[in-house]
Amino acid sequence: MSMRRKTVKTETAQKALPTNPAAAGTPDAQAAERFLRLMSHEMRTPLNGVIGMLGLLARTRMDGAQRAYVSAARDSAEHLLGLVNDLLDYARVDAGHLELDSEPVNLEALVQGVAELLSPRAHDKGLSLVWTVAPDAPDVLADEGRLRQILFNLAGNAVKFTGTGGVRIAIERAGGRDSRPKLAFIIDDTGPGVPPEARERIFEEFGHVDASDAARFDGAGLGLAVVRKLAEAMDGKVCVTDRPGGGARFRFEAVFPAAPGAAEGRATPLKGLAVAVKSPDPLVAEAARQQVEPAAER
Repeated sequence: MSMRRKTVKTETAQKALPTNPAAAGTPDAQAAERFLRLMSHEMRTPLNGVIGMLGLLARTRMDGAQRAYVSAARDSAEHLLGLVNDLLDYARVDAGHLELDSEPVNLEALVQGVAELLSPRAHDKGLSLVWTVAPDAPDVLADEGRLRQILFNLAGNAVKFTGTGGVRIAIERAGGRDSRPKLAFIIDDTGPGVPPEARERIFEEFGHVDASDAARFDGAGLGLAVVRKLAEAMDGKVCVTDRPGGGARFRFEAVFPAAPGAAEGRATPLKGLAVAVKSPDPLVAEAARQQVEPAAER
C-alpha cells in the first residue's frame, strides 16, 4: 500500500557528527578522508564485479560440485563486501565527516525497500520478513539514505541471528508535535534475544553478545556501532530490549520535521471492503492486521 509521494525537495540541511578532536581540518584528517573515498571505490567496485560474474557463472551448466564451489565463492565475496562496507562506513562516521541531508521521506516506501533488500537472505533461512507503518506515523524530512542504513543494519542483524520464525520492521509514532513528530523505528525478531549484560556492548566497536559470534556469524561487530553513531547524529537514541513473546526488540527513536502535506494522512484503499487475515505465522498475521485495519479506516 503506497502513499502519494511528495516531489517538493526542501533546502538541504547539513549536520556534521561530533568531530573527532584529531580530525577536523587537519592534514592527516584530509588525507584519511581522501583515502576512504578512494578505498570506497577501489575495493567495492571489483568486489561487486566478482559477485556479478559469479552470479552469471551460476546460471551456466555445471555439475553439483562446481555449483557448490561457485556458491561458496559468492558467499565469501558477499561477506567480504559486507565487511568492507562496515569498515568504511564506521571509519567515515568516526572521522566526523558525515553530513545529513533533509528531504521528504516516504516511510512506507522506505520500509518496503529495506524488506525487499533483505527478503532473499530471510527466504534462504526460511524466515518470515514483514513490515508495517502505523497510520499516525507521518512522512518526515530526513536523510533517507542514512535512515535506510540504520534499518538495514538493524534488520540485517536480526535476520542473521534468527534461526526460526521471522523478523518485523515497523515504524510507529512515539510522541512529539504535529510539526515535529517523534518516530520509533522498531525491529522485532524471534531469535535468542540479547542478555542484559550485553545490551550496551553490542553497540560498541567490534562488540558481540559472545566472543564466538564473530566466527560463527561472520561479522566484524561494526554494523550496530554505525547505527549508534548515526542515531546520535540525528539526536536520537537506539537500544535493545526483550520482545514480548521471546526474541529481541531493537528500537531507534528520533524527532524529525514533518514533511509537507504529512497532515493529509495515508490513503485508505480498502475502505468499505471486508478483508480476512489468516496465517499460521503469528508475526505475519499481526503485521497484516496492522496494515489492513488502517487501510480500511476501521
